[in-house]
Amino acid sequence: MRNLVPNFISQKYSENNFSGTTTGIAIFIDISGFTSLTETLAKFGNEGKELLSSTLKFYFDKAIESVYQNGGFVTNFEGDAFTAFFEGEAENILPFVKHSAEEILSFFQIHNVLETKFGDFNFFAKMVVSDGTLEWLIFDNGNQKSFCFFGTTFKNCAKVFEDSEVGKITYSTDLAKTSNSLKKQQTKQLVPLKSQNIFYPKEVLNFAESGEFRKNVVTFANFKLKDKSLFKEFIEQVGSTVNKFDGFLNCVTEGDKGNTIFAFWGSPKSHENDLERAVSYLLELKIFSQKFGEIKAGLTYGISYTGFNGGTLHSDFTCLGNATNQATRFMSKASWNQILVGKSVKQNLEKNYDFEPLGEIYYKGKSEKIQTFELISKKLKVEEFQGKLIGRNKELLFIKDSLGTALKEEVNVLLYVFGDAGIGKSKLISEVKNSLVEIDFCFLQCDEILKKSLNPFTYFLKNYFLQNEKDASVMKQKNFDKIYNDLIEQTNLDEIKAELIRTKSILAALIGILEKDSLYEKLNSKNRHENTVLALINFFKAISQKKPIILILEDSHWIDESSIDFLKKFEKEIKGFPIHFLASSRFNDDGSKPVLDLDISTKELSLNEISKEFAQEFITALLGSKINRKLVNFIYEKTQGNPFYLEQITLYLKENKFITLQDGVWNLINSEFELPLSVKNVITARIDRLSNDLKETVQNACVLGREFETEVLFRMLKTYKLPQEKSIYLESCEEQKIWSAISELKYLFRHALLRDSVYEMQVYSRLKTLHKLAAESILELFPNDKNRYTDLVFHFEQADEKEPLIKFLELAGDFSTETYENNKALEFYEKLLKLIENQKDKTLMKIDTNFKIFEILSNLGKWDIANKVIDLCLKLSIEARNSERILKSKFFNAQGFILRGNYPEAFKILEKLLSEKISQKAYDESYAEILSKLGLVYYHLGKKKELQKSLETLITFSKKEKLSLFLMNAYWLSAQICMDKKEDNKAIKFYEKSLEVAKKNDNLYGIGAALRGIGTAYTFNGKFEIAKEKYEEFESLMRITGNQRVLASVLPSIGILHESLGEYDEALKVHEKHLKINEKLGDFKGLAVSYTNFCSVYFLKEDLDNSIKYYQKALALHKKSGYFNGQIELHQIALRIYFRRNEFKELETLCKNSLLQLKSMNSDFCKEFFEIFEDFAKFNKDNSESEKALRNILKITEESDSLNIKAELNHLLFLSFKRKKDQTLTEKFRKIALEQYKILSKNNPNFLLKTTIQELEN
Repeated sequence: MRNLVPNFISQKYSENNFSGTTTGIAIFIDISGFTSLTETLAKFGNEGKELLSSTLKFYFDKAIESVYQNGGFVTNFEGDAFTAFFEGEAENILPFVKHSAEEILSFFQIHNVLETKFGDFNFFAKMVVSDGTLEWLIFDNGNQKSFCFFGTTFKNCAKVFEDSEVGKITYSTDLAKTSNSLKKQQTKQLVPLKSQNIFYPKEVLNFAESGEFRKNVVTFANFKLKDKSLFKEFIEQVGSTVNKFDGFLNCVTEGDKGNTIFAFWGSPKSHENDLERAVSYLLELKIFSQKFGEIKAGLTYGISYTGFNGGTLHSDFTCLGNATNQATRFMSKASWNQILVGKSVKQNLEKNYDFEPLGEIYYKGKSEKIQTFELISKKLKVEEFQGKLIGRNKELLFIKDSLGTALKEEVNVLLYVFGDAGIGKSKLISEVKNSLVEIDFCFLQCDEILKKSLNPFTYFLKNYFLQNEKDASVMKQKNFDKIYNDLIEQTNLDEIKAELIRTKSILAALIGILEKDSLYEKLNSKNRHENTVLALINFFKAISQKKPIILILEDSHWIDESSIDFLKKFEKEIKGFPIHFLASSRFNDDGSKPVLDLDISTKELSLNEISKEFAQEFITALLGSKINRKLVNFIYEKTQGNPFYLEQITLYLKENKFITLQDGVWNLINSEFELPLSVKNVITARIDRLSNDLKETVQNACVLGREFETEVLFRMLKTYKLPQEKSIYLESCEEQKIWSAISELKYLFRHALLRDSVYEMQVYSRLKTLHKLAAESILELFPNDKNRYTDLVFHFEQADEKEPLIKFLELAGDFSTETYENNKALEFYEKLLKLIENQKDKTLMKIDTNFKIFEILSNLGKWDIANKVIDLCLKLSIEARNSERILKSKFFNAQGFILRGNYPEAFKILEKLLSEKISQKAYDESYAEILSKLGLVYYHLGKKKELQKSLETLITFSKKEKLSLFLMNAYWLSAQICMDKKEDNKAIKFYEKSLEVAKKNDNLYGIGAALRGIGTAYTFNGKFEIAKEKYEEFESLMRITGNQRVLASVLPSIGILHESLGEYDEALKVHEKHLKINEKLGDFKGLAVSYTNFCSVYFLKEDLDNSIKYYQKALALHKKSGYFNGQIELHQIALRIYFRRNEFKELETLCKNSLLQLKSMNSDFCKEFFEIFEDFAKFNKDNSESEKALRNILKITEESDSLNIKAELNHLLFLSFKRKKDQTLTEKFRKIALEQYKILSKNNPNFLLKTTIQELEN
């Protein structure tokens, strides 16, 4: 227990010696530096205030220790100063006084600079020493004893202080002449009271050791008496008056500020009307002091650190902060019989009290003027509150009508209910729910603290499937299965039913039920995320078939990003389904309305205060009996109609017996009693009334968030060795309306403000301890639960525990990446990098974390940022001389260029890496990885020889080293080459080899890519039924993954199949479906492919205008994404369009530009194609180059090994000579082309071949 009573007073009290006089020497120690420190740290919240507290302890502890070791004791504290007294004859005790003073001064000279992360602060001690008398007085203040010191020694110190200097010890004239040596250490033993509650209330003795931050009302008053003999009577009346208004009398001192009374309200216990209590005390003090003399005072109202100040040997219960300092400034500036306050106090009290404005005044220690007012008196007549009173029936009708209209018109709607905290949003929505039985309401609670991914939906699903945390996993599974299977049976739509069956394990996993060998277990992290979205969408569609549903987003201003992302996808899928949204939200701090930015019809409602009539009904239900009108008016005026304030204040009035039940009617006893203007005061007051054990329980629970698990809370409470029947605390707090049970193992604070208030009143060090304890409890209870990583990051971050925070930031980032929550993963990784920024031993972790960031940014298409990240990786890897990571940095750099379609840059990097590998003879897996990527680059650059050699090497090496992934890729790429050469049968063989390897390794995507390729090859060689089978097999396989992007990838191939059959309208429908999927996914590259396919179909339909339109759309998107090869492939269709339209100038220009592009990119991709069409353009223009162009065309036609190419070129020659009206050559090339097309069509019923043959025959 803290020693709060000086040993001198303890001794005198034990001797029944309650007043007297002694002689000795006093030291007044004023520490300069705390003013600037306080003002600076005030900007940094709880951490800043706590640093102030620890700094005070650091400096005071050593000084007080020196005083006690040299036989003195502390008489009183005055903010950043204190007075010590040494009893005895001056000549005997002066050596000890000097030793103590010099020791304290030396300590401050050594520790004159405090280095903090908020800056460096200078500290100096100014000390004065004087002898004289010390008088003490132990007096009654009503409930307890108080004590004070005064005498000539304090007055003498005050006189000497006027001439003192910082960093020096100044002695009074007499003492300065005395020079005695220190002969023997004079140490007096403490005489602690057996029970300090004689002088201090239990609220102080039981106050949290670490202190708290509270909203305190601080008063300082100077007094001067007509006669010294009046002192005891005056001080006792002061103590009695402070006690009357239930404040705390800290001290009565005599010092450099004169005779001063320091009292405050709000701590150690608070009341709903502390401001009014303190004002009443000062006004009463002003009146009765006229009998004794006169006073002047200052009053402030604000957040202060409340707790114990001083050292281990002696402490003082006080409140520290700017409010305390400013109260002394007001007091010093005031004239006699004047009480000064600031603007905030005036604004809070102006309805009930009169003030006189004094203008803006400069105060010592403040850089800017402060608006100042004089408190005059309480108003004789208080104005009644004149607020706008609006009932809830109108709002209820508005919501019901809005939802009814939406249901009738079959239009999805989002309805917002906005309002301040405690205004009754949840109550109104509850009434809506109870009155609309024809609708099912899905309650989705958004969490303020942790904002876990999809938390509102997980919250709802656990309730929907009766997932009681106390139940065994078997029971949880049983409940889930029964409800889920019933839902399947009740679903009529086959498509929804099939999807419910497919995604059952996905929804089960979302609520913590993992089924062995299920679809969820087989999917990778990306597909799990995508399937979760699909499963949720389908689930809500299913339950909406039974009844229309309303998704209630409770506290939507706290919704997490992943839930917002889901809602944006969800609202696009619910057209035609009776699904609507009802969101309750607070306003933003600036008064604006936080909206979800959904593309859906919206309506909104803003709630104001409830009516007095509704307030009467509310209070009656709460108290269980009738209430008289006077009580209703009184409570309503003070609460301003806020339902939460109504509840809390009514309960407090009842607990404090300010109301009484007479003849079945509740009545107000004390009409003069002022209720609070701030709900925080009400909550603090209610929390103060809890037992210490209950208060400890609530303070532990609040760090876990508004909703908390009892299992975690009980584990935390073990540390405080509370009794084992912990459920008693839960039930007691529930009875006290602190929280309510939402299940056997989960509780919810009745209001966010309540949790916030309890949290904010605790000091930084205490919160750090509790957050660390929460993290350790979670780890002990759920050691292998990855879903807890977010919680652990939050708690370790708040606890300022860097090492475990580093560990779990990395784990949380990795898990978020696995679950495809890219933005959340980036947030974790960026926090991790910031944390280890200046740690040299974490260089490799910085590099590896940036690798992870690069991969995410690449997947998101944020190339510019990704490029900067990988450049940093390379720089750090070089500095670390880590060859493995240097290689990886360069490889990732090349991969970034590949994803952007910049193959020449990728080629430079990969070729150099390959050379290094070969020179080092480092033939490992990374060698195969480089070869594989290089093969892809060769392919896109049209480097056929290099590609062939690369593939042969890769296949040989992969077989030897059993690297199945790279072997599979090599076979697939070989097949693509054959497809470009129109060697379809050869391509099929390579695709089948790739398929075989993929199947052996259970690689779903490898299997899918091979099946799609085989289908395309069979389409081109006219085996349409087989192609269709392969596409169906692909769709069946990929549907299991739920990956929409992969599923969509086969649609262009299916469209081409329809084109080959001459089913152009069907082809357009397929391409339209592909387009919509890519629009939903936001895939620009996919959209460009869709437009390219439209361009191709319209060309085949000979609708050249539409073909050109889609060509331009596709080209714009390819340019936007920077995908070079996409542009080149698209130009190939444009060449045919220009040829058909006889626009040979445009044709030649496009060919030349494309060839220049290829040259600039060092690419041979489709180079021959553009060269031959350039020759056709020149030949058809009939100029000097025509003859040479024709020779080139004939040569290429003759030398080509492909019958497909020969047939197309002879067909183009036929059309060219037809335009030139050269009948002989027209006929010649018609016959050649016709014969070749007939050969091609023998085993290939391709519709385009048939129409071309018909054209040539006619």
